[in-house]
Amino acid sequence: MVGFSFGMSCRVASMMVLLCMIGTGAEAGTTILNTGKRLLSAARSANGRIGMLYRAEDTGSSGYGSMYGSGPLQYVELTKDGAKTIEEEIASSELDCYGFYTLALDDDGVPHMVCYTMYNQTLLHFSRKNGIWSQETVGTASLYENVMYVRIGPKGSVHAINLRSPYDTGTLVITYATNQSGIWNMTTTTFPESAKMRQSGWDFAVDSMGAVHLACGLQEQLDEAVTWPGSLCYFTNAGGTWSEERIATRSTASWDGSFRDPSIAIGPGDRPAIAAHLKYNVLTGSDALSRLVFACRTNTGWGLDVLAETADNYFGSDGGHFTGLRPQ
Repeated sequence: MVGFSFGMSCRVASMMVLLCMIGTGAEAGTTILNTGKRLLSAARSANGRIGMLYRAEDTGSSGYGSMYGSGPLQYVELTKDGAKTIEEEIASSELDCYGFYTLALDDDGVPHMVCYTMYNQTLLHFSRKNGIWSQETVGTASLYENVMYVRIGPKGSVHAINLRSPYDTGTLVITYATNQSGIWNMTTTTFPESAKMRQSGWDFAVDSMGAVHLACGLQEQLDEAVTWPGSLCYFTNAGGTWSEERIATRSTASWDGSFRDPSIAIGPGDRPAIAAHLKYNVLTGSDALSRLVFACRTNTGWGLDVLAETADNYFGSDGGHFTGLRPQ
């Protein structure tokens, strides 16, 4: 399953959204959403079906509506050839799930969506079976950040995580919910970190046994004239309880020594592998380097490799430093 989430920084404002699918060597463009629709999330199932969540765009409000859209929450589904097979309402406009909506499709093509209602502080799960959408309450929690990511595990189990770092608390908090046992269970685990730490992106995956593997970039926010060290971290509940490992740390004098936007996948033998974007700035603000790094779990620990690195081809007032090209 491949999923994509779109938050408040990605606006689909009066635009047409095109979905490009690569089938037998050819690309096809299909018009999915027309003017006035806001794409919230999209996912692809193992059989190639595409699911998308959207809402009508609200251009007359300066509040949450202008960021996330208003009106009923809608679901669109397409075949791998781009033919639209479903377009229907999931929930009414009264659903107050502001923030990120994350969609996942299981191996049978069943869509699952988990969101957090801020006013009721309730986590909700939506799924569609036999042509009917159902809604159930997962649990209640007070989430500092209402971003919920969803993944599908063994036998179609649903796994949802909220990861947050409450400001100036020096902690990282993981709220994890799953129905793997047949009923929903939700736990919250707190990890002590440095006092002025922030996230620089995170991702998680579920292995064949239903264990969760989470990659996270962490960075300390310090004074402007000193080092801002960053770390690539790994969390898992594979041993029955949550544990943390530091894979790599960057401490060069920099404003921004972070491992950004890590992505994690499960390889043979349920071994996790992580790709991340390592970037840091010199103290004048210019980017100093940008690297695409790859970390893989081995029998003895973690192996870390640099897959791509930019050249310092520009010399400004602060010397020859990286000019902004980001490795993909």
